[in-house]
Amino acid sequence: AAHFLAKELKLKRAALITSSSEWTWSEQRGTFEKSFLKLEGSVSIDLRFKTATELSEGLCSQILGAKSEAVVFAGHPNDLQAMLSSLTRVHAKLPIIYLTSLDEEQSILQNPSSFGGIYVTTPVAFDGTSTKFPAKFLEKFKKYPTTRAALAFDSVKLIAEGLKKSKTGLATRVVTELGNADQLQIETSTGPAKLAANHSLARPVFVAECGGGKLRKVFSKSPETTLSKE
Repeated sequence: AAHFLAKELKLKRAALITSSSEWTWSEQRGTFEKSFLKLEGSVSIDLRFKTATELSEGLCSQILGAKSEAVVFAGHPNDLQAMLSSLTRVHAKLPIIYLTSLDEEQSILQNPSSFGGIYVTTPVAFDGTSTKFPAKFLEKFKKYPTTRAALAFDSVKLIAEGLKKSKTGLATRVVTELGNADQLQIETSTGPAKLAANHSLARPVFVAECGGGKLRKVFSKSPETTLSKE
């Protein structure tokens, strides 16, 4: 998300608005901020909100007053809708980077052109060039796969590979086989990925623009270093 904002959109000043209700969003916030600062970006406003009532027109006016070029947001879909409504009332058209994984409620967001674009980060590609997983998921469930669905798919593939190598259903043997695997390659939701001996898994990251019930992949970044499975 940070690379997309700084390198693709060429924006260097972002308001960071995150919910304090769950630790996962605090973790996403910290990861984004660290990466964005490395890319010579700066945080114009840093707010951790507890309820949607804090996402007011006054806050949006502060965001504009701080010369923010974009809003980086993490929270529930209802919180995002409150943020969008307030931005609309102050006539702000800023791109929004939504750090939360996509779910059914988010897939019906209104047209992003009203706001400057709404973008989500996801491990799933939507152009059909990586694997058949996204298309099959959409066909069966009539909605785009969530991050959790993609990671669950990858976990099953990994366990299946462990069962195949261990030739047994014993959990300890499966774990041992996967732990001893050196550069084990599996077909994940984003295509081939290698599980290194240090238990790290490198995967690409995709950015999709959402609105009008549709998603469109606009950016992808291959991993420069391996990412922790945890």
